[in-house]
Amino acid sequence: MDWQHFKVDRFAKLMALAFSTQENEASSALRMAARMLREAGGTFDDIADVMRNPLGPHVTPVENDPPKVGPSPASQPKPEPAPGDWVAGVMLERLARAEARVSSLTSENEIYKKQLDDAIKYIVELEVKLSRRPGGH
Repeated sequence: MDWQHFKVDRFAKLMALAFSTQENEASSALRMAARMLREAGGTFDDIADVMRNPLGPHVTPVENDPPKVGPSPASQPKPEPAPGDWVAGVMLERLARAEARVSSLTSENEIYKKQLDDAIKYIVELEVKLSRRPGGH
């Protein structure tokens, strides 16, 4: 799968449209997403693999490993990134943005809740004052 040239943003938008309540729109979006995958040499299984393990395979070093003898790491060529690394990076970036947005909306919601509570208290106070007036309802 050619992850470097795969348009993740476009694919994500198509997948969101695939859950549309408009049947034609949803099926068209799913066909387009499948075509994108085929053109990149991938399948939905590749996407599922990345979702199962977004950070790629992990190697846990053993504490008592003997030091490696050979050329210094700086002189060795960088290994090719795992196919899912780029996608995982994009997904983590989007997750961070979404979390920040949720936090912002939560704070905003708290402000609106307080304003609504204050408005309700004010309305109750006005109703009490009106009911105490002579000839009040």
